[in-house]
Amino acid sequence: MVYRQFFCISLCLTSNLTIAGTMGPEILPQTHWDGGVNIQVIQPFFQNNPAFYFLNARRDSVTEAFFQVSDIQNQRDVYHHMDLAPEFFLGYTFDNGIGFHTRFWFYNQNTKQSVGTPVTSVTDLTLSFPVSSAAPIGLDIDTRDNNLPDGMTVTTKLKTQIWDGIVSKSYDLSSSILSIGAGARYAYMSQKYNAFESQAPGATLDIRMTPPVPQFITEHKKTLRSGHNFNGWGPVVQLNDQVFLGQSGFSLVGTLRGAVLFGPSKQNAYKNLLVRGTQYGNQILSETAFVQRSNHHQTTIEIVDVEAGVEYSKSLFGGEVSAQLLGVAQEWFGGGSASKSATTGAGFGLPGSGMTGAPQVAGVTSESNFGFLGAAFKLGFCY
Repeated sequence: MVYRQFFCISLCLTSNLTIAGTMGPEILPQTHWDGGVNIQVIQPFFQNNPAFYFLNARRDSVTEAFFQVSDIQNQRDVYHHMDLAPEFFLGYTFDNGIGFHTRFWFYNQNTKQSVGTPVTSVTDLTLSFPVSSAAPIGLDIDTRDNNLPDGMTVTTKLKTQIWDGIVSKSYDLSSSILSIGAGARYAYMSQKYNAFESQAPGATLDIRMTPPVPQFITEHKKTLRSGHNFNGWGPVVQLNDQVFLGQSGFSLVGTLRGAVLFGPSKQNAYKNLLVRGTQYGNQILSETAFVQRSNHHQTTIEIVDVEAGVEYSKSLFGGEVSAQLLGVAQEWFGGGSASKSATTGAGFGLPGSGMTGAPQVAGVTSESNFGFLGAAFKLGFCY
Protein backbone atom coordinates (compact mmCIF):
# COMPACT_ATOMS: atom_id res chain seq x y z
CA MET A 1 0.00 0.00 0.00
CA VAL A 2 1.24 3.50 -0.85
CA TYR A 3 0.90 6.06 1.89
CA ARG A 4 0.66 9.79 1.39
CA GLN A 5 -0.85 12.79 3.09
CA PHE A 6 -3.63 14.61 1.28
CA PHE A 7 -4.44 18.27 1.84
CA CYS A 8 -7.71 19.98 0.90
CA ILE A 9 -8.59 23.56 1.66
CA SER A 10 -12.12 24.33 0.52
CA LEU A 11 -13.90 27.62 0.54
CA CYS A 12 -15.60 26.54 3.75
CA LEU A 13 -12.09 26.16 5.21
CA THR A 14 -12.28 22.44 5.93
CA SER A 15 -9.17 20.32 5.42
CA ASN A 16 -8.37 16.67 6.07
CA LEU A 17 -5.24 14.55 6.31
CA THR A 18 -5.87 11.26 4.49
CA ILE A 19 -4.34 8.00 3.28
CA ALA A 20 -5.03 7.28 -0.39
CA GLY A 21 -5.25 3.57 -1.11
CA THR A 22 -7.15 1.21 -3.33
CA MET A 23 -10.28 1.56 -1.22
CA GLY A 24 -10.21 5.38 -1.23
CA PRO A 25 -9.15 7.93 1.38
CA GLU A 26 -9.43 7.47 5.12
CA ILE A 27 -9.23 10.24 7.70
CA LEU A 28 -6.06 10.01 9.75
CA PRO A 29 -6.32 10.42 13.55
CA GLN A 30 -4.26 13.61 13.58
CA THR A 31 -5.01 17.25 14.39
CA HIS A 32 -3.59 19.92 12.10
CA TRP A 33 -3.50 23.58 11.14
CA ASP A 34 -4.31 24.83 7.65
CA GLY A 35 -4.21 28.25 6.03
CA GLY A 36 -3.51 30.08 2.83
CA VAL A 37 -4.55 32.74 0.35
CA ASN A 38 -7.12 32.78 -2.43
CA ILE A 39 -6.64 35.33 -5.23
CA GLN A 40 -9.84 35.91 -7.18
CA VAL A 41 -10.07 37.80 -10.47
CA ILE A 42 -13.71 38.84 -10.71
CA GLN A 43 -16.02 41.37 -12.37
CA PRO A 44 -19.15 42.91 -10.82
CA PHE A 45 -22.48 42.54 -12.63
CA PHE A 46 -25.58 44.55 -11.68
CA GLN A 47 -29.25 43.92 -12.27
CA ASN A 48 -29.71 47.68 -12.81
CA ASN A 49 -26.91 50.23 -12.39
CA PRO A 50 -27.56 53.44 -14.39
CA ALA A 51 -24.79 55.95 -14.99
CA PHE A 52 -26.66 58.27 -17.42
CA TYR A 53 -30.04 58.71 -19.07
CA PHE A 54 -30.11 60.14 -22.61
CA LEU A 55 -33.02 61.86 -24.37
CA ASN A 56 -33.33 62.45 -28.11
CA ALA A 57 -36.47 64.57 -28.48
CA ARG A 58 -38.22 66.24 -31.40
CA ARG A 59 -40.93 68.88 -31.08
CA ASP A 60 -43.19 69.41 -34.10
CA SER A 61 -45.39 72.49 -33.84
CA VAL A 62 -48.56 72.83 -35.85
CA THR A 63 -49.76 76.02 -34.19
CA GLU A 64 -48.74 77.96 -31.10
CA ALA A 65 -51.35 76.05 -29.11
CA PHE A 66 -50.93 72.64 -30.72
CA PHE A 67 -47.74 70.60 -31.03
CA GLN A 68 -46.54 67.05 -30.56
CA VAL A 69 -43.35 65.74 -28.97
CA SER A 70 -41.62 62.46 -29.74
CA ASP A 71 -38.59 61.30 -27.79
CA ILE A 72 -36.27 58.31 -27.45
CA GLN A 73 -34.79 57.64 -24.01
CA ASN A 74 -31.76 55.41 -23.40
CA GLN A 75 -29.96 54.25 -20.28
CA ARG A 76 -26.22 53.71 -20.08
CA ASP A 77 -25.06 51.57 -17.18
CA VAL A 78 -21.91 51.93 -15.11
CA TYR A 79 -19.07 49.96 -16.70
CA HIS A 80 -17.11 47.64 -14.41
CA HIS A 81 -13.93 45.71 -15.23
CA MET A 82 -12.09 42.66 -13.86
CA ASP A 83 -10.22 43.24 -10.61
CA LEU A 84 -8.50 41.35 -7.78
CA ALA A 85 -10.36 40.17 -4.67
CA PRO A 86 -8.04 38.57 -2.06
CA GLU A 87 -9.16 36.05 0.55
CA PHE A 88 -7.16 34.91 3.59
CA PHE A 89 -8.08 31.86 5.65
CA LEU A 90 -6.89 29.93 8.71
CA GLY A 91 -8.24 26.84 10.49
CA TYR A 92 -7.64 24.07 13.00
CA THR A 93 -9.07 20.53 12.71
CA PHE A 94 -9.27 17.86 15.43
CA ASP A 95 -8.74 14.14 14.87
CA ASN A 96 -12.52 13.52 14.96
CA GLY A 97 -13.06 15.68 11.84
CA ILE A 98 -14.49 18.70 13.65
CA GLY A 99 -12.79 21.95 12.67
CA PHE A 100 -12.86 25.67 13.49
CA HIS A 101 -12.08 28.03 10.64
CA THR A 102 -12.13 31.71 9.75
CA ARG A 103 -11.78 33.64 6.50
CA PHE A 104 -11.68 37.26 5.36
CA TRP A 105 -12.53 38.39 1.79
CA PHE A 106 -12.72 41.90 0.34
CA TYR A 107 -13.19 43.75 -2.95
CA ASN A 108 -12.80 47.43 -3.97
CA GLN A 109 -13.31 49.12 -7.35
CA ASN A 110 -13.71 52.70 -8.64
CA THR A 111 -15.18 53.70 -12.01
CA LYS A 112 -15.34 56.92 -14.05
CA GLN A 113 -17.36 57.73 -17.19
CA SER A 114 -17.89 60.99 -19.09
CA VAL A 115 -20.23 62.15 -21.86
CA GLY A 116 -20.68 65.33 -23.87
CA THR A 117 -23.91 66.73 -25.29
CA PRO A 118 -24.46 68.15 -28.79
CA VAL A 119 -24.57 71.92 -29.12
CA THR A 120 -28.08 73.05 -30.12
CA SER A 121 -29.63 76.36 -31.12
CA VAL A 122 -30.31 78.66 -28.21
CA THR A 123 -33.78 79.48 -29.57
CA ASP A 124 -34.73 76.57 -31.86
CA LEU A 125 -36.30 73.90 -29.65
CA THR A 126 -37.10 71.49 -32.48
CA LEU A 127 -34.35 69.13 -31.32
CA SER A 128 -33.22 68.44 -27.76
CA PHE A 129 -30.44 66.21 -26.40
CA PRO A 130 -30.26 66.54 -22.60
CA VAL A 131 -28.41 64.05 -20.40
CA SER A 132 -29.55 63.23 -16.87
CA SER A 133 -27.79 61.47 -14.04
CA ALA A 134 -29.30 58.67 -11.99
CA ALA A 135 -31.52 59.80 -9.13
CA PRO A 136 -30.44 58.61 -5.65
CA ILE A 137 -33.36 59.29 -3.26
CA GLY A 138 -35.00 61.21 -6.11
CA LEU A 139 -32.18 63.73 -6.60
CA ASP A 140 -30.59 64.16 -10.04
CA ILE A 141 -28.78 66.71 -12.18
CA ASP A 142 -28.92 67.26 -15.95
CA THR A 143 -27.17 69.15 -18.72
CA ARG A 144 -28.41 72.45 -20.17
CA ASP A 145 -29.81 72.39 -23.67
CA ASN A 146 -28.48 75.43 -25.55
CA ASN A 147 -25.63 76.70 -27.72
CA LEU A 148 -22.85 76.20 -25.12
CA PRO A 149 -20.84 72.94 -24.92
CA ASP A 150 -21.89 70.87 -21.93
CA GLY A 151 -20.93 67.52 -20.42
CA MET A 152 -21.30 65.24 -17.43
CA THR A 153 -18.93 62.92 -15.54
CA VAL A 154 -20.07 60.08 -13.27
CA THR A 155 -17.86 58.29 -10.73
CA THR A 156 -18.81 55.25 -8.63
CA LYS A 157 -17.20 53.16 -5.92
CA LEU A 158 -18.02 49.61 -4.79
CA LYS A 159 -16.57 48.18 -1.57
CA THR A 160 -17.43 44.79 -0.01
CA GLN A 161 -16.03 42.80 2.91
CA ILE A 162 -16.93 39.38 4.32
CA TRP A 163 -15.72 37.71 7.52
CA ASP A 164 -16.79 34.14 8.38
CA GLY A 165 -16.37 32.06 11.52
CA ILE A 166 -17.32 28.43 10.81
CA VAL A 167 -17.53 25.11 12.67
CA SER A 168 -17.38 22.14 10.28
CA LYS A 169 -17.60 18.36 10.29
CA SER A 170 -15.98 16.09 7.66
CA TYR A 171 -17.36 12.73 6.49
CA ASP A 172 -15.46 10.02 4.59
CA LEU A 173 -17.53 8.81 1.60
CA SER A 174 -15.05 6.25 0.21
CA SER A 175 -13.86 8.15 -2.88
CA SER A 176 -14.67 11.63 -1.60
CA ILE A 177 -14.80 13.76 1.52
CA LEU A 178 -17.96 15.73 2.31
CA SER A 179 -17.77 18.68 4.70
CA ILE A 180 -20.79 20.37 6.27
CA GLY A 181 -20.41 23.54 8.30
CA ALA A 182 -22.29 26.41 9.89
CA GLY A 183 -21.39 29.57 11.73
CA ALA A 184 -21.66 33.35 11.74
CA ARG A 185 -20.92 35.94 9.06
CA TYR A 186 -20.27 39.67 9.17
CA ALA A 187 -20.56 41.59 5.89
CA TYR A 188 -20.03 45.22 4.95
CA MET A 189 -21.04 46.82 1.65
CA SER A 190 -20.83 50.44 0.54
CA GLN A 191 -21.45 52.11 -2.82
CA LYS A 192 -21.01 55.68 -4.01
CA TYR A 193 -22.51 57.51 -6.98
CA ASN A 194 -21.33 61.03 -7.90
CA ALA A 195 -22.20 63.14 -10.95
CA PHE A 196 -20.65 66.42 -12.10
CA GLU A 197 -22.03 68.72 -14.82
CA SER A 198 -19.98 71.59 -16.22
CA GLN A 199 -20.84 73.95 -19.06
CA ALA A 200 -18.37 76.01 -21.07
CA PRO A 201 -18.58 79.81 -20.61
CA GLY A 202 -20.11 82.00 -23.29
CA ALA A 203 -23.08 84.07 -24.45
CA THR A 204 -26.53 82.49 -24.41
CA LEU A 205 -30.21 83.17 -23.70
CA ASP A 206 -32.26 82.10 -20.69
CA ILE A 207 -35.33 80.79 -22.53
CA ARG A 208 -37.13 80.10 -19.27
CA MET A 209 -37.94 83.81 -19.16
CA THR A 210 -40.44 85.63 -21.39
CA PRO A 211 -38.99 87.24 -23.36
CA PRO A 212 -35.67 85.29 -23.26
CA VAL A 213 -32.98 87.04 -21.24
CA PRO A 214 -29.49 87.51 -22.79
CA GLN A 215 -26.77 86.14 -20.52
CA PHE A 216 -23.02 85.69 -20.48
CA ILE A 217 -22.13 82.64 -18.40
CA THR A 218 -18.70 82.63 -16.73
CA GLU A 219 -19.28 79.54 -14.54
CA HIS A 220 -22.01 76.88 -14.60
CA LYS A 221 -21.68 73.74 -12.46
CA LYS A 222 -24.00 71.13 -10.98
CA THR A 223 -22.81 68.53 -8.47
CA LEU A 224 -24.54 65.41 -7.16
CA ARG A 225 -22.95 63.28 -4.44
CA SER A 226 -24.49 60.18 -2.88
CA GLY A 227 -23.65 56.97 -1.08
CA HIS A 228 -25.27 54.07 0.72
CA ASN A 229 -23.95 51.27 2.93
CA PHE A 230 -24.97 48.16 4.83
CA ASN A 231 -23.32 46.26 7.66
CA GLY A 232 -24.87 43.25 9.31
CA TRP A 233 -24.53 39.88 10.99
CA GLY A 234 -26.25 36.58 10.32
CA PRO A 235 -25.97 32.80 10.03
CA VAL A 236 -23.95 31.13 7.27
CA VAL A 237 -24.04 27.50 6.13
CA GLN A 238 -21.85 25.70 3.61
CA LEU A 239 -21.47 22.40 1.82
CA ASN A 240 -18.13 21.24 0.39
CA ASP A 241 -17.28 18.09 -1.53
CA GLN A 242 -13.93 16.78 -2.76
CA VAL A 243 -13.76 13.85 -5.19
CA PHE A 244 -10.35 12.14 -5.53
CA LEU A 245 -9.14 11.15 -8.99
CA GLY A 246 -7.37 7.92 -8.02
CA GLN A 247 -3.92 8.36 -6.49
CA SER A 248 -2.79 11.03 -8.97
CA GLY A 249 -2.84 13.87 -6.44
CA PHE A 250 -5.66 15.55 -8.39
CA SER A 251 -9.22 15.97 -7.17
CA LEU A 252 -12.41 17.79 -8.09
CA VAL A 253 -13.60 20.34 -5.53
CA GLY A 254 -16.83 22.28 -5.14
CA THR A 255 -18.34 24.55 -2.50
CA LEU A 256 -21.77 26.07 -1.97
CA ARG A 257 -22.41 28.62 0.74
CA GLY A 258 -25.41 30.74 1.74
CA ALA A 259 -25.88 33.48 4.34
CA VAL A 260 -28.71 35.74 5.54
CA LEU A 261 -27.59 39.04 7.09
CA PHE A 262 -29.54 41.51 9.23
CA GLY A 263 -28.51 45.10 9.86
CA PRO A 264 -28.93 48.83 9.19
CA SER A 265 -28.78 50.44 5.75
CA LYS A 266 -28.10 54.15 5.25
CA GLN A 267 -28.27 56.34 2.16
CA ASN A 268 -27.41 60.03 1.79
CA ALA A 269 -27.53 62.32 -1.23
CA TYR A 270 -27.14 66.02 -1.93
CA LYS A 271 -26.87 68.25 -4.99
CA ASN A 272 -25.91 71.85 -5.54
CA LEU A 273 -26.02 74.37 -8.39
CA LEU A 274 -23.64 77.23 -9.06
CA VAL A 275 -24.16 79.80 -11.84
CA ARG A 276 -22.06 82.95 -12.27
CA GLY A 277 -22.12 85.59 -15.02
CA THR A 278 -24.00 88.66 -16.22
CA GLN A 279 -27.35 89.33 -17.85
CA TYR A 280 -28.83 92.31 -19.67
CA GLY A 281 -25.24 93.35 -20.39
CA ASN A 282 -24.02 94.42 -16.93
CA GLN A 283 -26.42 92.98 -14.35
CA ILE A 284 -24.69 90.48 -12.04
CA LEU A 285 -25.98 86.92 -12.37
CA SER A 286 -25.52 84.67 -9.34
CA GLU A 287 -27.54 81.51 -8.65
CA THR A 288 -26.91 78.90 -5.96
CA ALA A 289 -29.06 76.01 -4.77
CA PHE A 290 -28.58 73.11 -2.34
CA VAL A 291 -30.80 70.07 -1.65
CA GLN A 292 -30.00 67.19 0.73
CA ARG A 293 -31.86 63.96 1.58
CA SER A 294 -31.21 60.85 3.67
CA ASN A 295 -32.79 57.45 4.21
CA HIS A 296 -32.05 55.10 7.14
CA HIS A 297 -33.75 51.73 7.67
CA GLN A 298 -33.25 48.12 8.78
CA THR A 299 -33.01 45.46 6.07
CA THR A 300 -31.81 41.98 5.16
CA ILE A 301 -29.34 40.87 2.48
CA GLU A 302 -28.80 37.30 1.27
CA ILE A 303 -25.43 36.20 -0.15
CA VAL A 304 -24.81 32.99 -2.10
CA ASP A 305 -21.28 31.78 -3.02
CA VAL A 306 -20.33 29.02 -5.46
CA GLU A 307 -16.86 27.64 -6.28
CA ALA A 308 -15.94 24.68 -8.47
CA GLY A 309 -12.69 23.46 -9.99
CA VAL A 310 -9.68 21.17 -9.68
CA GLU A 311 -7.02 20.74 -6.98
CA TYR A 312 -3.53 19.27 -6.93
CA SER A 313 -1.75 18.46 -3.66
CA LYS A 314 1.79 17.29 -2.82
CA SER A 315 3.86 16.64 0.31
CA LEU A 316 6.39 19.48 0.73
CA PHE A 317 8.21 21.32 3.54
CA GLY A 318 7.14 18.80 6.17
CA GLY A 319 3.45 19.30 5.40
CA GLU A 320 1.04 19.32 2.49
CA VAL A 321 0.84 22.02 -0.20
CA SER A 322 -2.24 22.33 -2.39
CA ALA A 323 -3.18 24.50 -5.35
CA GLN A 324 -6.65 25.01 -6.80
CA LEU A 325 -7.94 26.52 -10.06
CA LEU A 326 -11.56 27.54 -9.65
CA GLY A 327 -14.50 29.22 -11.28
CA VAL A 328 -16.23 31.49 -8.75
CA ALA A 329 -19.60 33.26 -8.53
CA GLN A 330 -21.22 35.32 -5.79
CA GLU A 331 -24.62 37.04 -5.60
CA TRP A 332 -25.77 39.80 -3.22
CA PHE A 333 -29.58 39.83 -3.15
CA GLY A 334 -30.86 43.31 -2.26
CA GLY A 335 -27.43 44.94 -2.44
CA GLY A 336 -28.67 47.67 -4.79
CA SER A 337 -26.90 49.69 -7.46
CA ALA A 338 -24.42 52.54 -7.02
CA SER A 339 -27.23 55.11 -6.90
CA LYS A 340 -30.08 52.85 -5.69
CA SER A 341 -32.03 54.83 -8.26
CA ALA A 342 -35.61 53.84 -9.00
CA THR A 343 -36.07 56.29 -11.88
CA THR A 344 -35.99 55.13 -15.51
CA GLY A 345 -35.60 58.52 -17.13
CA ALA A 346 -39.34 59.22 -17.09
CA GLY A 347 -38.68 62.59 -15.49
CA PHE A 348 -37.53 64.20 -18.75
CA GLY A 349 -39.91 66.97 -19.71
CA LEU A 350 -40.65 68.98 -22.83
CA PRO A 351 -37.58 70.35 -24.65
CA GLY A 352 -36.79 73.79 -23.38
CA SER A 353 -39.34 73.61 -20.58
CA GLY A 354 -36.71 73.55 -17.85
CA MET A 355 -38.42 70.45 -16.46
CA THR A 356 -35.79 67.87 -17.39
CA GLY A 357 -34.58 65.45 -14.75
CA ALA A 358 -35.90 62.71 -12.50
CA PRO A 359 -39.00 63.07 -10.33
CA GLN A 360 -38.08 64.86 -7.12
CA VAL A 361 -39.56 62.34 -4.68
CA ALA A 362 -37.74 61.74 -1.39
CA GLY A 363 -37.19 58.18 -0.24
CA VAL A 364 -37.48 56.48 -3.64
CA THR A 365 -35.02 53.57 -3.78
CA SER A 366 -34.55 50.37 -5.73
CA GLU A 367 -33.34 47.24 -3.92
CA SER A 368 -31.85 45.43 -6.92
CA ASN A 369 -29.18 42.71 -6.92
CA PHE A 370 -25.54 42.54 -7.92
CA GLY A 371 -22.97 39.76 -8.13
CA PHE A 372 -19.44 38.75 -9.07
CA LEU A 373 -18.19 36.28 -11.66
CA GLY A 374 -14.65 35.17 -12.42
CA ALA A 375 -11.83 32.76 -11.63
CA ALA A 376 -9.56 32.07 -8.66
CA PHE A 377 -6.18 30.59 -7.77
CA LYS A 378 -6.03 29.21 -4.23
CA LEU A 379 -2.78 28.19 -2.51
CA GLY A 380 -2.84 26.46 0.88
CA PHE A 381 -0.56 24.71 3.36
CA CYS A 382 -1.45 22.08 5.97
CA TYR A 383 0.80 21.16 8.92
